[in-house]
Amino acid sequence: MAKTKVALIKCDEYNLKEVEKAINYAISLIGGFDRLRKKGKKVLLKPNILAGKEPEYAVTTHPVVFEATIKIFLENGFEVAAGESPPLEPLGIAAKKAGLLDVVEKYKIPFYEFKNPIKISNPDGKLIKSFNISEEILNFDIIVSLPKLKTHAQMYYTGAMKNLFGCITGLQKPHFHLRFPDRDDFANMIVDLNLLLKPSLGIMDGIVAMEGKGPQGGTPKKVGLIATSFDILALDLVCAELIGYKYIDIPIIKNALERKNFFISSPEEIEIVGEKIENLKPSHFEKVKITSEVHFLQNKVPKPIINFINNITVPKPHFKHKVCIKCGKCISICPANALQFKNKNKNKFVHIDYNKCIKCYCCDEICPVKAIELKIRPF
Repeated sequence: MAKTKVALIKCDEYNLKEVEKAINYAISLIGGFDRLRKKGKKVLLKPNILAGKEPEYAVTTHPVVFEATIKIFLENGFEVAAGESPPLEPLGIAAKKAGLLDVVEKYKIPFYEFKNPIKISNPDGKLIKSFNISEEILNFDIIVSLPKLKTHAQMYYTGAMKNLFGCITGLQKPHFHLRFPDRDDFANMIVDLNLLLKPSLGIMDGIVAMEGKGPQGGTPKKVGLIATSFDILALDLVCAELIGYKYIDIPIIKNALERKNFFISSPEEIEIVGEKIENLKPSHFEKVKITSEVHFLQNKVPKPIINFINNITVPKPHFKHKVCIKCGKCISICPANALQFKNKNKNKFVHIDYNKCIKCYCCDEICPVKAIELKIRPF
């Protein structure tokens, strides 16, 4: 049985010619464009535009990677469009700051802000048997995930599979966090979404990744990597291990492997082509610490004991009030309505009701000034 190929290509800078060369070479190593042509000609590119941040912050897919991908697909005869649904800002504003809107305008391709969701059945779903998906997505034969290689406060690692959560329209995202506060359940929801969308290709922007407190509050980290695969679970597994995680510790990867449908079902099915993983692995990469909540004790011990154990093992968000700019984005995105402005001595600050907090870390993810720390404080 032929193995699933993941191509790792060394690429040290965001030079359009070099990035285009790296992506072309990577796709040739995993089988070339003929495999995609069998699926059709209409291609939807899904970059990561978490927030309107300039490229040097390594929060979003870099515009050079975005442009190189557009060029390559157009030159190979495909019809190309892009789409995204940022959680708080309108797409045009966020994409302009991130440098992607200028690329779209240069090549005159459609750029969809995912809205107007319609209900689509998901028979392969474990938790979600139907999703409300933007109708524009359904018009495409091929979905290409263009993630940025980053850590993630809640899911530890965010890559090609998590990137497709952006296909959910903006206002739905907090509801999914509220519905699935358990990390494994949220991961299974992401896998369900991927099984519905059935992405055809992933192209990882790992030239400059993000380490530390991702996906927005971390630190840019030079890795010098472009990676591709027709199986985006395989791509995520390899990239997560490249930055120092054990794949089994990443909930989305672990749960996707267990499904044994559409994606690979074992790391043994992967063949790495191009560069060897040890030649690209950073000597140090600051990861999000692996923690676990004690949900296995549900219905077995009293709830106060479960809450106490979680309090001393699972980090909670804490505000650095001197850093906070009081923009209110955290309050807007909080799915549990656990945040509100309060006043003390005529000073306004963000108050957290920890009885409501579900530890989804959406507030930390969206904070533009790194004003939130994730700490364990039981009392």
